[in-house]
Amino acid sequence: RAVEVRSRNGTVLHAEIHGEGNPVSVVLSHGWLESLELWQREVEALAGTHRVVVYDQRGHGRSAVPEDPQAYSPEHLADDLDAVLQTCVPQGQRCVLVGHSMGGMTIIAWAGLHRDEVPQRIAGSVLVNTATHDIVARHMIFAPLAGAWFNTLFIPPFMQLYRPLTTRLDPVTLRTIKRIVGGRDTTWAQ
Repeated sequence: RAVEVRSRNGTVLHAEIHGEGNPVSVVLSHGWLESLELWQREVEALAGTHRVVVYDQRGHGRSAVPEDPQAYSPEHLADDLDAVLQTCVPQGQRCVLVGHSMGGMTIIAWAGLHRDEVPQRIAGSVLVNTATHDIVARHMIFAPLAGAWFNTLFIPPFMQLYRPLTTRLDPVTLRTIKRIVGGRDTTWAQ
């Protein structure tokens, strides 16, 4: 079942609930440049026995793109997750949160802002391929031989350029996204 979720700042998020009658909820939060389709196999595997909630992060998939390009902070993403939990997880039920990459950061930010609610609302959490700080310096995305200083100096300004992604991407942008998301040795099929 498709669900429209409105975050605290008004951003409308697209969510889906699978296995609605099941007693245990699992909420799946995807990473940067992904969508809820990332979780298709997990949804298929879990929906027979679990209530599975998936949603598109703001600016991804079928969720709205915020007018303010600065509206992608961890706090904004945490507000979105909070709205998803309030709208899609039955009142009083604890759930399992699963986050990949930016989805994991979203969970961490939510837990930091809602410390008192964590024991009442969360039964467990799975953080997949995520980090809490120094992401650019620790990941040799563009210039592994130059070292962390290169990434720390040059990548943050690049990442802050606001340019919405379209369905028609130029070859340089496609290669850059492939490198960031999949790594140097990732094939196009992967």
